[in-house]
Amino acid sequence: MFAAAPPYIATHDLAKVVLSALIFGWRMARLHSTCYMSETGEKVYVISGQLFFGTMTHFVEQFDVANDPGQVVIDFSRSHVWDLSAVTAISKVVAKYRDANKFVLITGLNEESKQLVDRLGLSVFAGH
Repeated sequence: MFAAAPPYIATHDLAKVVLSALIFGWRMARLHSTCYMSETGEKVYVISGQLFFGTMTHFVEQFDVANDPGQVVIDFSRSHVWDLSAVTAISKVVAKYRDANKFVLITGLNEESKQLVDRLGLSVFAGH
């Protein structure tokens, strides 16, 4: 008959896991935008980075609704939309432009991001 091994908790490995998770979250939370005026007079915002609950506030702050022209393009070709919070952030931005009687075109969503946005819809508000 064999005796059961005592429970073993590797706290030094747990510290590595927690530290790795924090570093991963910090790297994922980098969101950048650049903007330019197109030849047709619309302002184009190019979003780079991961859009999720940790970056949604920063995302919403990137836009200058009051001073932007009547047509705006938000290009997500360098980004990924991960969750409901991200879709909510996009919805908030679109709503701000609509309230200002301005048109917004969303472009460049990768297939997974597009499916999420289509499934949840851009009129979703989750109280953020």
